[in-house]
Amino acid sequence: MITPSPNVSYTQCSENIEHILNKIYKSKTPLELLTFKNQTAYGYKAIPKLSFELTSTRKETRLNALTFLTKILHKPENAAQGLTYNLVDILLLIIKDDTVLEKQLALNCLLILTSTFIGSHTIATEKNFFVLKEELKCGDATIRKYIYEIFHGICSKDKDGVNLFLSMNLYSLFMDKLKKECYEFQYSILNVLYFCIQHGRPSFIPTYLFENLSLQTFSKFLDPYIPAKLKIIAEKCIMALCLHNEAKVESCKLKIPQKLVKLLKNRKKEVRINAVGALMNISINNDAKKIINSTNVLSTLLDFLKENDQETILYTLKTITNLSEDYVAKDQLTDKTYLIEVFLNHSNPHIKNAAIRAIKIINWKMN
Repeated sequence: MITPSPNVSYTQCSENIEHILNKIYKSKTPLELLTFKNQTAYGYKAIPKLSFELTSTRKETRLNALTFLTKILHKPENAAQGLTYNLVDILLLIIKDDTVLEKQLALNCLLILTSTFIGSHTIATEKNFFVLKEELKCGDATIRKYIYEIFHGICSKDKDGVNLFLSMNLYSLFMDKLKKECYEFQYSILNVLYFCIQHGRPSFIPTYLFENLSLQTFSKFLDPYIPAKLKIIAEKCIMALCLHNEAKVESCKLKIPQKLVKLLKNRKKEVRINAVGALMNISINNDAKKIINSTNVLSTLLDFLKENDQETILYTLKTITNLSEDYVAKDQLTDKTYLIEVFLNHSNPHIKNAAIRAIKIINWKMN
């Protein structure tokens, strides 16, 4: 139990919650001078009390309040109430000015708030992003870890937050950090970059990506010694980026298709699925079709059609369709269409349509 502020009186009788909240919201009396019946450190009364204690001149009081907040902010009603009490602004002041331990706890509170859209959207301001950016210079690994995860939480939920991130040129900073941080931090950074690629406005994407040599960096995470979870998110980044034609061309120069083909035999299912997904987008390019077909990948792709996973089947059918526009693949697939025909009556309309298109392309002949 947190030690109560000396200016708040406590008595043991019940009081209607709505009445208490109205008293808080309508009163012009400073919060620390308000008195309540049945005041405890729990429930609706916790957030006003703890928000005030965060401004205490006593370090111990602030630490106790921060610790307690990390336990109760997981409840949506507490998080929502915290936002009405300018909790984000108070936490950012602590992050900017106080001790390392207080910064860590305050950042943990912010991270919890990013679990909801409203929390993420509230945190996503230029002032707040600037404070977080400056704290990335800190030598404390825990502080940096929380900041990367906070940006991951914001960018995964709030498109406006993504575009603010890009407008402040934080993409370049994170690309630089990606090359220096440990695997654990790289995972969060890659996730932030992935959502930037997905949700960034045309004024930023893909221009920023090429200026920062993104494909070159992502391709290094496809190497054999890299942990699977980093390979997966790097593949997703490549797949999203290769929706743009310039990226398809650049990926061929970097020999990314060859790396992805090798990953089709990886023992991790998610690595294989996202490798196919990236190949699907790259193989729209005519030069890429020839490069991928030269690896004799078709037999592996046809085996993937036997998988139970619908995402794998859909990506595979679309990749086969793209590759079939090159006569090398078309000739190999002419007598293999029965493997695709089984999907013509599939319950998933996307798979069904992909199968129809694949057979149409394979059977097409120039008059």
